[in-house]
Amino acid sequence: MKKSNHRITFLTTLSSFLISTCPLAWAEDCVPEGTNEERPPVAIPDLFPATIPLPEGYTLISATGGPADEYNPYPFAMLEFLAPIGKEALFSYYEQALPAAGYRIVMWEKDDGATGFRVRGDGIDQASFAISDYDCQGYANISVSLLP
Repeated sequence: MKKSNHRITFLTTLSSFLISTCPLAWAEDCVPEGTNEERPPVAIPDLFPATIPLPEGYTLISATGGPADEYNPYPFAMLEFLAPIGKEALFSYYEQALPAAGYRIVMWEKDDGATGFRVRGDGIDQASFAISDYDCQGYANISVSLLP
């Protein structure tokens, strides 16, 4: 093979790679799967503290709550939701919004896998926030143990 053919092959491969990975006009907007699906309405449990901030545009996936019982000495509430922002932006949102709402962050973890917070505040024993990416959106699971 001639040198000029090697250059053409290299340049073709390089341009194909750049076009496929460049975030300019060729990139598609992130469109989460299942956005057209009908979901049954989910309500925030009455026990979930109204002072815990939720980001604008969130979509509630599931929620539950209940009184103390033989397995859990505290009443509890749990939310699972998607936010129209990524994991990093959702983490930053809670890093600022929780202290502003009067919660003390007592533990936080931020790395490629586990990301989240543990907080304390008035009326709660503790709340745990697990944050990750889900199909180009931020995903959060908030579990709250309330004081009896």
